[in-house]
Amino acid sequence: MPQKHLVATEPMADCAFRLEFTQAKTGDLTCYYNPGTTGFWLHSKYNPMQEAERFVGQQLQMAVEPFSKLIVYGFGCGHHLRVLLRHPQLIDTVIEVWESNVAFFHQMLQQGNFDDIINDPRVQLRVSDDIEVIGSMAQEWEQEQPFLILHGPSMRMMPPELEPVHNALVTYQVFLNSAGAFQGLMRDNFASNTAQSWPGVKRLMDRFTNVPMILVGAGPSLTNNMHLLKQAREHCLIAAVGTALQPLLNNGIRPDLFMIADPKELVAEQIRFVERHDMPLFFLSTVYQGVPLSYQGPRFLVCQEGYNLAEQRAAERGEPLIRTGGSVATVLFDLLLAFGANPVCVVGLDLAYTDNRSHVEGAHDFQTRSVVDQHQQVLNFHRDGYVNTPNNMKTYLEWFVQRAASLRQPVYNATEGGAFIEGFVHLDLAQFLEGVRHHDAAPARNKWSSLVQEIYSSEIGR
Repeated sequence: MPQKHLVATEPMADCAFRLEFTQAKTGDLTCYYNPGTTGFWLHSKYNPMQEAERFVGQQLQMAVEPFSKLIVYGFGCGHHLRVLLRHPQLIDTVIEVWESNVAFFHQMLQQGNFDDIINDPRVQLRVSDDIEVIGSMAQEWEQEQPFLILHGPSMRMMPPELEPVHNALVTYQVFLNSAGAFQGLMRDNFASNTAQSWPGVKRLMDRFTNVPMILVGAGPSLTNNMHLLKQAREHCLIAAVGTALQPLLNNGIRPDLFMIADPKELVAEQIRFVERHDMPLFFLSTVYQGVPLSYQGPRFLVCQEGYNLAEQRAAERGEPLIRTGGSVATVLFDLLLAFGANPVCVVGLDLAYTDNRSHVEGAHDFQTRSVVDQHQQVLNFHRDGYVNTPNNMKTYLEWFVQRAASLRQPVYNATEGGAFIEGFVHLDLAQFLEGVRHHDAAPARNKWSSLVQEIYSSEIGR
């Protein structure tokens, strides 16, 4: 093994799992992994190379900008690595391959010739189950900003004691890849958005203390309580993520505000046909620039924590920094708290593929998901089973759990589906509304409308 590689020696103890190496229909090597519970194939048992090409293509589509280093977790049987090594986009790219199942790696090497991968000058192997070694390697990420690819079946083979590493890798992939892949796009959007005279949100901070607010997500379970949201307006202000806007309007429900955060052009679909509404739009400083330019109602720019240009602008203008958490729902949740909202209740926040659906029907990007990585399962809303969730939604779920733990006020989840969010009070929307039935939202709504118009008119008129 070349010295550039870091490879732990094969463990002497018997493995607590069983490997069945075999040939796929195409003659390529594949492997069935049996940990003693539910087994799975590491690669396709029919055509591993075709599967690898599709996987690599999907991953690299997210990398809009060039990157100097690629980290791949999971050696597997090498198929995806061979596809990466011959990809024209990666001719001069360092590819660091991590594998924490040391016993698997050594047994796999005995099944064939992997010299083309091991001896490629671009490849650096990091094979270790030592959490300190893995942690020291991860410390380099902040400076290098590599692109990260996680091979799902290899992640499922990670030793149980490395669950913190597993969770960290998933989190890094969601945030590091999104920041790296769209860095140029975000920069261009920021330049366009800040060139306009859109007001910020500092004059709205803490102006709605103890006003009940409902955050409406676009999860598939929104259909469970859509019928109650009209009644909810009598007692609460309604804030929606952009994806939920059209389904709400289709059901005759007008939110008091909505938010859009995505930097990609496709997000403009969320305001298609509603550009002339007068609902206030709150948008991240890096949102796709066409959104605030085409919308005709009041628009407020939100500076997000963790993005350097936004932090500089906030410091210069005395604007608050809003935590992001990676999704529009996490940003909106933190924004409502900054307004002083209490209590805050979420609906349509599934954070999972409830009934294998991505969103509520009527949302512009509604999809059904027939195949989901079964490893990503979380406790469901009713705590009587589990629900499938992709990596990014699991990361958002963890953000909400941590945010709830930091609050001194109770927060409520009336989604009635999707994932259980630890730290939230889970109840039906009807139960939540019963608890706020004595609150008349009309004064707060009038104050909200007047303040929004006052701020927007004064800032735009400068």
